[in-house]
Amino acid sequence: MVNTFTQINNQPETLSILSLVMKGGIVMVPILLLWVVTTYIFIERYLYLTQKTKRPKDFVGNIIRIMRESDIHAAAVYADRDTSSTGKIITTGLQFIGKPIKEIEALMESGANLEASEMEKNTGYLGIIAGVAPMLGFIGTISGIIHIFYSI
Repeated sequence: MVNTFTQINNQPETLSILSLVMKGGIVMVPILLLWVVTTYIFIERYLYLTQKTKRPKDFVGNIIRIMRESDIHAAAVYADRDTSSTGKIITTGLQFIGKPIKEIEALMESGANLEASEMEKNTGYLGIIAGVAPMLGFIGTISGIIHIFYSI
């Protein structure tokens, strides 16, 4: 008669991603939270940037054509209707037609800087997460090794 305690279980152990994460311990919780935040920021910035960089075909050409017809107000209205960053920057320049060129350039440059800073919004968090997440992984590895040695 064979003892049931000595029988070997021949079924292979399946290892899913969820079970692997659960074996990671308590350190996996903040790592997963950081992953969720990173994914949210990535998707949000991607959608924002695709909206802000999309502009109608031959947008600048149409602005030039309207301005050649000496209708600066119509060009400003056309540029203002565009929701892209290019439209906002050109609208800023067209609002100050008649001022010195250097002043218009400075105003358009500050408008471009505002658009660039809006595009970079929340990306600083990605740098912080990129610095913190590997350290949490290292802490988890060290605590796992300590747990193994303690068990031995």
